[in-house]
Amino acid sequence: MNATRVAAVAAILGGLVWIVGGVLGWGANVNPVAYLVGLGWFLVAFAAFGYTLVDHAPVWLRGIVSLATPALAYVVWMSVTDAFATDSPPALGAGLLLLVVGAVAMGRGGRSTAAAPAHVPVRGRRAAR
Repeated sequence: MNATRVAAVAAILGGLVWIVGGVLGWGANVNPVAYLVGLGWFLVAFAAFGYTLVDHAPVWLRGIVSLATPALAYVVWMSVTDAFATDSPPALGAGLLLLVVGAVAMGRGGRSTAAAPAHVPVRGRRAAR
């Protein structure tokens, strides 16, 4: 299973948990267990997404980016949730966003949007080798 598919599955699962938690807890705070489970999937999705950001980098750089991406996403998430009186609206909105992005990523299946480069014959000094 590649990192894109892991990110998509984690986003879908986290989105579903937060949507259910946001709907059931509307007008109040989301159930703490549902909130933490959704947050866990949220962080796993962003860690896998961070790993795919630097596709052709050394493994140590991929590790740093896959740790920094969920940290940044968590800080942004905390600043968004602080703007609301309860956790339900941001959890519901983020759940819907995670579900849509995860479904699109799952539909793409980790395929690259760039076409494969065509075979170009070597010319010049290298052609004689």
